[in-house]
Amino acid sequence: RMYHRVLVHSNCLSLQEVEDFCRLRCLCVAFQLHLPLSQRACSRVITCSWIRNSDSFLKMNKWCEYFILSNLNVFGCWNLNLNHVSDLYDEQLLKNIAFYYEFESTQEPHLNLGDSIRRDYEDLWNVVSHLVKEFNVGKSFPLRTTRRHFLRQEKSVIQEISLEKMPSVGFIPMTSAVIDEFVGDMMKDLPILKSDDPVVPSLFKQKTSDELLHWHAQRLLSDDYDRIKCHVDEQSRDPHVLDFLKKIQDYQQFYGKSLESISTKVIVTQTTRPKEDSSGASGEILQNTKPHQITKKSKKKSFLKEDQNKAQQNDDLLFSIEEEMKNNLHSGIRKLEDYLTSCASNSVKFGVEMLGLIACFKAWKKHCRGEGKISKDLSIAVQMMKRIHSLLERYPEILEAEHHQYIAKCLKYLGFNDLANSLDPTLIGDDKNKKKYSIDIGPARFQLQYMGHYLIRDERKDRDPRVQDFIPNAWQQELLDVVDKNESAVIVAPTSSGKTYASYYCMEKVLRESDVGVVVYVAPAKSLVGQVAATVENRFTKTLPAGRTLCGAFTRDYCHNVLNCQVHYLGREVGAKFWELLLVIIRCPFLVLSATINNPNLLTKWLQSVKQYWKQADKIMEEKCISEKQADKCLNFLQDHSYKNQSYEVRLVLCGERYNDLEKHICSVKHDDVYFDHFHPCAALTTDIIEKYGFPPDLTLTPQESIQLYDTMAQVWETWPRAQELCPEEFILFKNKIVIKKLDARKYEENLKAELTNWIKNGQVKKVKRVLKNLSPDSLSSSKDMVKMFPLLVEKLRQMDKLPAIFFLFKNDDVGKRAGSVCTFLEKTETKSHPHTECHSYVFAIDEVLEKVRKTQKRITKKNPKKA
Repeated sequence: RMYHRVLVHSNCLSLQEVEDFCRLRCLCVAFQLHLPLSQRACSRVITCSWIRNSDSFLKMNKWCEYFILSNLNVFGCWNLNLNHVSDLYDEQLLKNIAFYYEFESTQEPHLNLGDSIRRDYEDLWNVVSHLVKEFNVGKSFPLRTTRRHFLRQEKSVIQEISLEKMPSVGFIPMTSAVIDEFVGDMMKDLPILKSDDPVVPSLFKQKTSDELLHWHAQRLLSDDYDRIKCHVDEQSRDPHVLDFLKKIQDYQQFYGKSLESISTKVIVTQTTRPKEDSSGASGEILQNTKPHQITKKSKKKSFLKEDQNKAQQNDDLLFSIEEEMKNNLHSGIRKLEDYLTSCASNSVKFGVEMLGLIACFKAWKKHCRGEGKISKDLSIAVQMMKRIHSLLERYPEILEAEHHQYIAKCLKYLGFNDLANSLDPTLIGDDKNKKKYSIDIGPARFQLQYMGHYLIRDERKDRDPRVQDFIPNAWQQELLDVVDKNESAVIVAPTSSGKTYASYYCMEKVLRESDVGVVVYVAPAKSLVGQVAATVENRFTKTLPAGRTLCGAFTRDYCHNVLNCQVHYLGREVGAKFWELLLVIIRCPFLVLSATINNPNLLTKWLQSVKQYWKQADKIMEEKCISEKQADKCLNFLQDHSYKNQSYEVRLVLCGERYNDLEKHICSVKHDDVYFDHFHPCAALTTDIIEKYGFPPDLTLTPQESIQLYDTMAQVWETWPRAQELCPEEFILFKNKIVIKKLDARKYEENLKAELTNWIKNGQVKKVKRVLKNLSPDSLSSSKDMVKMFPLLVEKLRQMDKLPAIFFLFKNDDVGKRAGSVCTFLEKTETKSHPHTECHSYVFAIDEVLEKVRKTQKRITKKNPKKA
């Protein structure tokens, strides 16, 4: 009956042909009920395929099987024999039956089916006849009433197979407490093979040949330790190798400085303090001798002179920053920011911040009098507001009345009159200059729209003595505690939230403790291995014994200082099983850093169970050593492997907030150029997802995207009741607030998401669909030309000041090709910008050769004119 509705389409079997197909299918089921799988597996392999007209019937057959399986638990009253549920369909058996009727038998075959198979087949066909009463499907025999072939006619349709007898089918015997508890008495009813059954040893195939090459790198397999050791021993004294290593070290330091602008820290190995001199008073007398006093005075003078030099250098640097801001504000601001990161004095920082605000204010007034009459460059206003944020939030105890008045004046010139009056009510402004200098945007909207990545985050005020560069958050302090206590941890935090800093702190701890301790850092990509290795080379420096170095790297196809370094970097193999293997066999404390663990609690529990296993193993090993009266040897072994002092606890450290906002863009090619279109995260959602699951927890909005969401909601629903309440200038956390913080913007985002969810609950689904549609980017062109346009993509990123950038390619060969295309592009660009440079170099070289030839000819002429 179902097929009768489908028959209206073309290229389908007729009803009579479908009746024949059904008879073949019923006979196949009857065979399946009686023939064991081991016997059916010996049937011929028919390689020809079904004709295209039978596709509709075969699909409907699959739908029916799916319906049966998916509803077994619903119809509990069915009296079903589930022995054959896992073997509903045997296509090879059905093809054998069809092949026999179509190619090997010209008349109705007289198969020796036997009474059981024949009876089951007739019963099945009677059930089919009963289900389709309105159609006369005929009797069970003959099976074929039509002549059409269901299989395609091909030259070779039968694949030769072995007719050996299939082994007995059954479960391999094994004992396991988990299986016994889970399966219970069912094991008695299952076919279990005996341990001496020939099938059991036959399942364990012997390795016929050893692999000689690595499956990925195609290099000879050998012990990595011995191979690298021999390589280092042979070439360690080669001057070319030493020169190459020196170049690598210089490159690593240069690369590391380009990644972060911090000063290198000198690591000194901690040593035991010398014992106090038992002489007591005599020691004090020796210290107060005249030579000692002279040395002390000379040191004091040198320190004072050094302080004076530093003060003079500081003044010169501030003067250069001030001059740079006058000539070029933005480059001067970058220098100012670099200085603030290295400065430790709050009073000096405050003076520099005020210097930057004054420079920004002067630049803003100058800009508004000139180019700003037509269109204002709001980047100057952003820098001015950024300085105001920093002054009011970080130095409130230093600010005086005159500073508040100056800040209020700056706010007045930006057009933020209410904010200026809240800071200084006595301020009187010139209304004539309002339009000339005002940015014509509300203060809250301006801060969210243009200063989202500059908004100050709520941070702890109490410093941690273990960290000098910044004040760690609560989760970062917990992470430092884990390292100090030699514990292990699973750290789940978003990208750019500071996870990697934990590994740097761990490295510094190991480097300080001794010259033999080792830190192993396992990274998921070779690019990350190089990046972190360069960062370590830039962060730390240490004087090590001869033959030892600070950092080394080991990947699948690159090795550098692997055996003689304190910090190792490993690139992983393909597959998650290697990660699991490393975590299981590791004996020392470890840190698992990730931003994408789906169930961190489950992973932490599993790792804790692994640690408990090693705890028991270490305890047994120690007891064994003591029982054999080898306690000294045992304790030395435990001490050498750091088992004695380590903790077996595994902590879970969570951080849910990103430190830096993440904006999404879509890259496409339009009009032979590369374009970047902003992609709003809400455009990836549907109303069904929001209604069922709400907003995903990892779908966060930048402040600018929150403003875009509000504007779109107000545009779609003009009479929106809460439009005024959620307006940025009227929102309760933003109104008349000079410094809008990151947490305030996050709460505003949560209110907008909750409001959009309420629209769906209150029946405004169509309006929400319009909001999501309006947030979606315009139709984009195909990106199939991105291979050719890749150099232009890099150049566009350079123009946008977005380099360095990381490009992810899915094939190793593409990495070299893309890099080559960029080099070719740069060479062509250089040739166009300096077209005669290469030509001049050749002309100059030719002129030198000709001059040498002339001089040689003159000498020959003088000596022997005839020969000349």
